[in-house]
Amino acid sequence: MSLKEIQNLFSKAIRTGSRSNLGSLIIPGGKLSVSASLEVYEKAYPARLSEALSEIYETIWWILGDANFFEACEKFIRANDSISYNLSNYGRNFPDFLRIEFGKILFIGVLADFELIIHDVFHGEEDLSIPVQPKLKDPEELRLKFNRSCQLISNNVSVYPFWKNRKDDPLIAKEIEWNKNEFLILHKKNSELYIRELSKAEFTLVSLLKQGRTLQQAIEKTAETFELSEQNLQDLFRELYATGVVTGTFSEF
Repeated sequence: MSLKEIQNLFSKAIRTGSRSNLGSLIIPGGKLSVSASLEVYEKAYPARLSEALSEIYETIWWILGDANFFEACEKFIRANDSISYNLSNYGRNFPDFLRIEFGKILFIGVLADFELIIHDVFHGEEDLSIPVQPKLKDPEELRLKFNRSCQLISNNVSVYPFWKNRKDDPLIAKEIEWNKNEFLILHKKNSELYIRELSKAEFTLVSLLKQGRTLQQAIEKTAETFELSEQNLQDLFRELYATGVVTGTFSEF
């Protein structure tokens, strides 16, 4: 029997409890029997995957409570094997699973998607470029450079307040007004997450700029639908620069 075949048998044993054709291939350590040795791995496997899910979907855990969350983890793990050596990659389809299992909680899938984005940004490569104060000249040609980790998020339900309060008493969740749109900008700077709520007008404007539109093009397009004041624009651009969302400017691609 090849090493690959032995590995597959071992993997199947710890996932399903099926130990056929495996016992004779294992030499247990210490005083443990073959059965006891396998039980160690059978218990450790779902525990580690549950831990991985709880680290990514902390707010989901907060919403559901211990019993419901870990019951959901157990059911998910039974149907979804880990296929990566990196446990932080496990559970990327957990949001879709939650939509089915807890469909009556209308925001739960969006919240899980949001937590996965946060996880990816936090563990992703950090943009170490030093922000350069944007020179607001020649708006017809000026384009903004954005931090590589920058994500713009538009949700039809408001889930950021749940994430923001996830360390507090779970009873707070019942008081959160979630049935409304939200617009967010998210990025990582100095190993810290930065999240800012945007108005729909700000979101539209920043989205156009991130797509590569010039400053003038983005402002004119946004102004077709929304009212933009010079003061609001100045405040927005000042904050985008100060927080490292914008790292510089350029006049051509």
